[in-house]
Amino acid sequence: VKSMMYVLLLIAVSLVPYLSLLQKFFWSDDWYILSLTNISSLGEFARFFSFRLSEHVTPVYRPLSTEAFYFVMHRLFGLNPVPFHLVGFAVWALGGYMLYLLMKEIHKKDHAVMILFFYLFSASHFTRLSYLSAFQEVLMFTAGISALYFIQKRRFVISLALFIAALLSKESAVI
Repeated sequence: VKSMMYVLLLIAVSLVPYLSLLQKFFWSDDWYILSLTNISSLGEFARFFSFRLSEHVTPVYRPLSTEAFYFVMHRLFGLNPVPFHLVGFAVWALGGYMLYLLMKEIHKKDHAVMILFFYLFSASHFTRLSYLSAFQEVLMFTAGISALYFIQKRRFVISLALFIAALLSKESAVI
């Protein structure tokens, strides 16, 4: 329990540098994706997951982390970017937590905390968390690392579902 409190505190402290991003509005790719997801029917939503190009999908196949994410968030919160950022932060923190759990399974607990520390405080996350359109990276990592954790736990159906979610987030999950 004590180590879990340290892990959660570490995750919370790692979010502090990103809190100023809550004031960052949509820009560039965000507007493009928001325009693509301006749909009015369930059939159009289903086409996000089709392999056919249409006026409502990006040229790359990332339907879960791009079209579906923007559609749902826009419907729930309109053009308020704060919830978009908060969801991104939460998914990123969950990814860190899942990394910790996986590393704890295959390394010593102290090593797992150290790995989590380096993951959380990596400067590479600034872009992923500041640009909403980079949510695909965050969701792909979180779903992918969770899939690996559940393989380790021999929960293969959950692992397969998470791997598919990672693939639907960004094609490089196959690596």
